[in-house]
Amino acid sequence: MGSQSRKWTTNFQGRYKAILVDKHAYLLELTRYVVLNPVRAGMVRQVQYWPWSRRHAERKQAIIEAYATGRYSYQEIGAYFDLHFSTVGKIVRHARK
Repeated sequence: MGSQSRKWTTNFQGRYKAILVDKHAYLLELTRYVVLNPVRAGMVRQVQYWPWSRRHAERKQAIIEAYATGRYSYQEIGAYFDLHFSTVGKIVRHARK
């Protein structure tokens, strides 16, 4: 509740809105904005590090598949994906559950 106005407000008031997207080019631009916004805001270095991005999920799947081949160690996979080997191990172990 605001101290001056004595009315209830939400933390997200005014942040979100609905718009009609009727052109394909505009849809692509909006998609790029949504996907790259965490990078532009400095929340992550690259979009694949944003935990809610599709690229993050694809990267996790690639790590799991690389390890499943038996050809690569945690260290090798981690070096390729710029991750610490213990993070690779967590991803692989979580996938086995």
